[in-house]
Amino acid sequence: MITNFFLKNKQFILMMTLLSCFTFNTKVLKILKDTLVVANPNLGAQLIPFLKTWALIPFTILIIYIFNKLSNRYSPLRVFQILTSAFLSFFFIYYFFLWPYTPSVLPSGAIDVVYNLLPDGLHSLGLMIEYWPISLFYVMADSWSILFISLIFWNIISQIVPPERAKETYPWFSLDISAIVIGFIALFFVLFEKIFLQGLDSAWSFKFSSYMALLISVCLLQLYVFSQLVKREKLPPLPSKKGEGLNVKDKKKLIRSPFFIGIAITVFLMEFTDALFDTIWKDVLSRAYPDPSDFSNYLSWVTAINGVLVTFTVFFISRRLLKKYSWTRVAILTPICLALTSTVFFACLFFTSFSTTLAELFSVRPEAVIVFAGAVQACVMQLAKTTFFDNTRELAFLSCSVEERRIGKSFSDAFATRMGKSTASITQQSLLLLFVVLPATYSYMSMLIVLSIPIWIYSTCLVGKHLKLRNKEEHILKEEKELATHS
Repeated sequence: MITNFFLKNKQFILMMTLLSCFTFNTKVLKILKDTLVVANPNLGAQLIPFLKTWALIPFTILIIYIFNKLSNRYSPLRVFQILTSAFLSFFFIYYFFLWPYTPSVLPSGAIDVVYNLLPDGLHSLGLMIEYWPISLFYVMADSWSILFISLIFWNIISQIVPPERAKETYPWFSLDISAIVIGFIALFFVLFEKIFLQGLDSAWSFKFSSYMALLISVCLLQLYVFSQLVKREKLPPLPSKKGEGLNVKDKKKLIRSPFFIGIAITVFLMEFTDALFDTIWKDVLSRAYPDPSDFSNYLSWVTAINGVLVTFTVFFISRRLLKKYSWTRVAILTPICLALTSTVFFACLFFTSFSTTLAELFSVRPEAVIVFAGAVQACVMQLAKTTFFDNTRELAFLSCSVEERRIGKSFSDAFATRMGKSTASITQQSLLLLFVVLPATYSYMSMLIVLSIPIWIYSTCLVGKHLKLRNKEEHILKEEKELATHS
């Protein structure tokens, strides 16, 4: 029976395996990059805004440019092989030559000049340059999901899955098998550390080496899976060939339409609020768990729990909601989740009497209560993004042609995503310039998160309205074609 199921559903299994490879590496890279930066006593969470502004924005523009250039010249398989090989090469070089990082890589005199030129609030910019191997790893790690999930996976899925099956099929792609696997890996690390590495300083080194080995192995696996999927599905080049499709004027008109601007605003606010919250929570987490091994363990457990919650939601909630309710009602759940979880987290963060009372009730430290509230928000928002936000966004793009979808996704997914993160980073840098230390900026960042929620809800309703009009126009055109055929 298992063999028959595999043969009948080989296409779906290949797609799920490919997505699991992408998401597994995304989560592993997130754990590694956050631990390398936030848990490093010389760096900290305040470095993240500078990385996202001065390194990630130009690198993302470069990635999108390279992706489109390669896609215009080569087949999807060759493009995928080139990009995966580039990341594989970097992981090899980083692990064997750049890690562990030693400050002697750059001349100390040059770094001293940089620090002397910068005001106190911008010293993290000098740290970004001094610890450039860690900065480079953070940039490559953060670019993984944009490239492999947003630009490659969903573009291919939209060509393979028929539009009439999208509402039934897309929710299954929210299954977070990789997060559950990471949970078992985290459990293994905890047991191994207690048995073999107790009292030693090598726990983090062992975890980093193990995660890098898994990362490289999964990259090799995704190359094989993608080749099998392409052999089964004869895919056209992702973007249209040179001279085909929309001209520059039409492209500008397209991305200026209320429909695409509305989607871009929701993506922007998703990334903007997530980046602000992520910096606050990771900073609180690093203060509660300063050891890199404990820090990475906490992130691994949060990732695993999130995977279980996402799996439950896919099986019992999201698929039913997408079938039963309108696009707008499902899409609006994400900002509503943000409003509810933010209320709890900020109450614990800013009202010490509230967090202290909860800490005494459960016999834990007040810092642990704040970290746990942040972990709840991180889990719920990741769940909402994976099961509601991403699915409704992809369903909205199904009303577009392949060329419109590619341009719209590049604009909303890649550009708006980076703009959201970079705007949050610029905001954080401005606040750091005024207040120097990160905890002094918490209240201002939380205020911006709260103010973003009504704008997000309004933009979602705007997209839903235009999507309804698009679907109505398509239905009328379809009926007119049928009448013309019969006549």
